[in-house]
Amino acid sequence: MDFDPEGLKAWLDHSYGELFARSSRTVEPIIIDVVDKIIPSNGTCHLLEVGCGSGIYIKRACDRNPNLTVTGLELQEKVADFARKNTTIWQIQDRVKIENTDIRRYRSDKQFDIETFFNLIYYFPKYERSDLLRHLGGFLNTGGQLILTTLCPANESSIQLMNLWASMTDGCGPLPHPDNVCDKLIDAGFDEIKCEQLIPAFYLFKAQKA
Repeated sequence: MDFDPEGLKAWLDHSYGELFARSSRTVEPIIIDVVDKIIPSNGTCHLLEVGCGSGIYIKRACDRNPNLTVTGLELQEKVADFARKNTTIWQIQDRVKIENTDIRRYRSDKQFDIETFFNLIYYFPKYERSDLLRHLGGFLNTGGQLILTTLCPANESSIQLMNLWASMTDGCGPLPHPDNVCDKLIDAGFDEIKCEQLIPAFYLFKAQKA
């Protein structure tokens, strides 16, 4: 039987949505714990969240620090609208700005103290990742932190399926190995890079703008 790459791609496209949704629900409490640890409990702080989704992590950050202000970026227009509605429901709309844009096209004179980049790096091709991280660093104050989480390759069927989908999808790329993420951060001009495995195949990276 001949291998049909288009048939495999169609099957992956059909399957990945539920798989990614399950993955997101699995790591949500872990990322909430990350937010609690990286956001100071008081004092002025400016946060940039890339790929803010529903805004659930923005809400957690705002609950933690009453002086926090946030810019959330969301690629999908409907999701950005949903996040804006949520900020109104949560009564944090005066402290939060949601923008419907691709991070690669985002431009701002505002500098941030913390940037979060949760579970997104595999949505970008490998050859773009150093430039993307360098672009992110351009919005940080000196000494500001980039907080990145990602799945990494593992000998587990669901992770292997996600890696296969990301590898075969136009505009995306394979799940990165932890050492490769550290190398990309160094290439992008970050220092004091720390890597921590939170659960099997799921890693947290902290990097400081030099």
